[in-house]
Amino acid sequence: NFSSELLVNGKKELCTIAMTLEPNENTLLSRSDELLSSTTEQNTFETTVPKLDPETISSLQEGILSALYNGKLGVPVINVKATLTDVSFSSPSPSPLLAFIAAEAALRNHFLENELQPLEPVMRVEIIVDEEYSSDVLSELTRSRRATIQEVRPLSASSSSSSTPTKSSLMIEAVVPLKNMLGYSAVLRSIARGNCSFVMEFFGYDKVASLFD
Repeated sequence: NFSSELLVNGKKELCTIAMTLEPNENTLLSRSDELLSSTTEQNTFETTVPKLDPETISSLQEGILSALYNGKLGVPVINVKATLTDVSFSSPSPSPLLAFIAAEAALRNHFLENELQPLEPVMRVEIIVDEEYSSDVLSELTRSRRATIQEVRPLSASSSSSSTPTKSSLMIEAVVPLKNMLGYSAVLRSIARGNCSFVMEFFGYDKVASLFD
């Protein structure tokens, strides 16, 4: 529960609200090895409170979604379903601004009082490399880039779009934090003597690793 006051035309208006927060399962496409994969960062709002006028509901929703978007320390909070379970106003004709402020302040207060799990973007990476260099490539991925190797398979020259496939080419599929892919092209070419290529695309979000991991 959270209460907020606003001075309107010289009079104090009070709003008290209660809500629940839970994962927005409609936006979670898959979970694998605790990795969150989603094509959206959608937050949604619902209310179980009866007899609220549309303008008040809209103001409460905007306040909640604004707080989620701005998050903690300016970092958005994603994939959350917020359900308003109770709301009361001291005035029979509450100000829409008060509803917005109260809803936004309630979530900001929650963020200040609770630890949030930071997430980081991760990429799906596909690497084509000559088998001769594959061990070094795999070692560098897991050791230096916190990669999760998903698959390693032979790749025939006829099925490859790479400009340098050979009969011994391998396809390496991995999931890697985006920040760890900076400068990877030069490193990969150095390891594989240029006998390689790679592409990557956004995959989802994963928990930010501890500095001591």
